[in-house]
Amino acid sequence: MDHPSVSNEELNIHFLSRLVLPLAPGLAERGGIDQPPGMLIQERVDTAEATLLRRAETIPEVDSEAVRGLVRLGKTGLHKLAGEGAGASLTTDERLGLEAVGAVDGSRPVLFVQDGTIDLDALDPDNVLERPWRDRAEARLAGIERIAGSVGSICLPAFGNRQIGTGFAIAPGLILTNRHVLQVIATHQDQAWAWRYAVQIDFGGEYERTATLAFDLDSVVLAGPDPIEGRSNFAHLDLAVIRVRGDLSRFPAPLRLGTDADAMDAGQAVRHPIYVVGFPAKPEIILPGDGAGLAPPQPGSEYEVPLKLLFDNVFGVKRWMPGLVDAGTGQLAGDTRNWIMGHDASTLRGSSGSCVVDFEGENALVVGLHFGGQAREENWAHVLAALQPELAGLGIDWRAQY
Repeated sequence: MDHPSVSNEELNIHFLSRLVLPLAPGLAERGGIDQPPGMLIQERVDTAEATLLRRAETIPEVDSEAVRGLVRLGKTGLHKLAGEGAGASLTTDERLGLEAVGAVDGSRPVLFVQDGTIDLDALDPDNVLERPWRDRAEARLAGIERIAGSVGSICLPAFGNRQIGTGFAIAPGLILTNRHVLQVIATHQDQAWAWRYAVQIDFGGEYERTATLAFDLDSVVLAGPDPIEGRSNFAHLDLAVIRVRGDLSRFPAPLRLGTDADAMDAGQAVRHPIYVVGFPAKPEIILPGDGAGLAPPQPGSEYEVPLKLLFDNVFGVKRWMPGLVDAGTGQLAGDTRNWIMGHDASTLRGSSGSCVVDFEGENALVVGLHFGGQAREENWAHVLAALQPELAGLGIDWRAQY
């Protein structure tokens, strides 16, 4: 689900926080830095260019000269941001270059889940931005594997297993997803839900793997009371609990949910790490339409080249996506219910219904239900600890984070 477009300054702040501030902690939002980070920017650009060119060799649609051009634009954009801060005047092409550099710099990696795990060797130990994710994942790999096995793709078997969204096990025979996902596959009339199609959740769905673990969706146990229409409304509960049917002895282990809504507070000196497991789908590609190149990137979509490079042009398979908390409960405009968090993991359409997992503690506790976001700005999730009254009586295993 999308949100109204953001201003150029807000987009600049996004790029500052993702691409420039990690290089130069002394950078002020405006007014430059104590020492120009030119050498650090060049190091990041060189690393990005090498990575992009390697990937371009395996993608016929991507020309190496186009890659070099993107990187040059990204370098120009980085220097503008470092020197001018949030007020920098960036062209659309420079923003596109920033996306390309940021997509592969290791700050927000995206890994396939295969055979129930992630390949830590896909994270470069020599990349200063990837190494912290690798070290953290290595120390918590058992928890990542436990989470990954209990996340599934909600799909339509009669339509070639077309993916609709993501869901995860929260109690024996119960999955959690979004109401807006439910609205695609079911109708609601006279306080009852009826399936439009035969729908399954498949806890397999791994890249280059054929194993499946599918269950038919049976009945809706609980759904947010308000229809989710168009752009996200933080006052509406975008949640649905669905019962499945089948051989429940094979049903994945329900995930444990965290009870501390304040643990994800973004006001801390160091932002809280999380990760998302889900099934990002291929987005609609919309290029900006203004010939002067001054329009900000279109919200709700992504540019084709960075997406191909970031997601290897393979969509709808299980992915592991780490990131940091951007905002805690009550910190986002419009979150009057104090039940929303913001994060910056590299999610896409299709990730709706994914679990957001605490990456700080050792217990692999699910802290959020991802439901949408603003392209290039942030992603949103319901903080599950804030929804304990709504989810009471379902047999969920609630645990304190610390």
